[in-house]
Amino acid sequence: MQKNILIINKMYYPDVGGVETIVKQHAEWLHNSGHNVTVLTANSKTWIKTSIQTINNIKVVRCSSIMFAFSMPISLSIFIKFFRLKRNFDLVYFHEPYPLGTIMGLFPSRNSKTIITWHSDIIKQKGALKSVVVYLQNKLLRKAHNVITTSKQLLEFSKQLNNVKNKTSIIPLSFEGSLSRKNTYDGYFLIIGRLSYYKGINILLEALRSADMINRKVLIVGKGEKKIEVLIRDYLKVLKNIEFVNEFVSEEKKRTLIEGCYCLIFPSTENSEAFGIIQVEALSAGKPVINTLLDTGVPWVSLDNITGYSAKPKDPKSLLEKILKMDNLTMNQYDKLCENSFSRYEEFFSDRVVNIKFKKVFEKL
Repeated sequence: MQKNILIINKMYYPDVGGVETIVKQHAEWLHNSGHNVTVLTANSKTWIKTSIQTINNIKVVRCSSIMFAFSMPISLSIFIKFFRLKRNFDLVYFHEPYPLGTIMGLFPSRNSKTIITWHSDIIKQKGALKSVVVYLQNKLLRKAHNVITTSKQLLEFSKQLNNVKNKTSIIPLSFEGSLSRKNTYDGYFLIIGRLSYYKGINILLEALRSADMINRKVLIVGKGEKKIEVLIRDYLKVLKNIEFVNEFVSEEKKRTLIEGCYCLIFPSTENSEAFGIIQVEALSAGKPVINTLLDTGVPWVSLDNITGYSAKPKDPKSLLEKILKMDNLTMNQYDKLCENSFSRYEEFFSDRVVNIKFKKVFEKL
């Protein structure tokens, strides 16, 4: 039966980010299932008027914002839009954490149902403000008719999901496998994405500084926090095998970079990193991954000694050990990891597999 569905997130395509990629994917899946889908979001650029546009058959209401803080655009007009729109929808779908969305979720329409995808607990922020947001999130979780999270590990780790396990579904993130599988034994190590505090770039650089020799180039691609960009440039002066592309690349360019790499390095240091969709993209191209043993879904996506290697978080020595181990594989050893990577992608993370699980949750509502 056709439903009117409102999706709420802090940003939406073409804004770049792991969660934004998933929100777009879910919106289009719901549209393709026959539903009318509207996305309510904020503009990542300040002082631009609220706009309404259609992107791949999805109606996107992008509200004006007054500033960018706490890794999100701050919008007041988004509340006005929400209260005007909410009565028109059968289901409201939130992506958490998003504090402004959390507040909106506490005022549901009388006839609508609420569903949440829980991407991560709030990790970095501390103090009274965090306590208030967590309190409001817990109220929203209790109100929700269903909660989705991305891995069993995140469900077990999250203190906030502990009291709603009975209505929580585990649905991993997925990626449509359009990447080619190429033999890239002579390729490069790749780090790609938003340069945030929890991505572990500083640990990676410290590890590389301690290395006597790595046979392959290390390519870092992305934009983000200025202090991280400055740190990378400082290390470029002393580390000759690092190349830095300081930009958000197009999807086509990202695909080419992944297809050409020897291995993806994903050295995240904080549990803010709950999954890592870029790992799935690498697996879909049959690439091994070096990740970290966080208490989230990160080391479950790519498995230690099966599809790559997992280092201790915040440990340059451990990370370097895994990089050198990967760097010195024989061709046969490398090929085995590549085969395992693609097989794991097909079994757990392809759109074909995950979309079926996703549809079932919404059908139950």
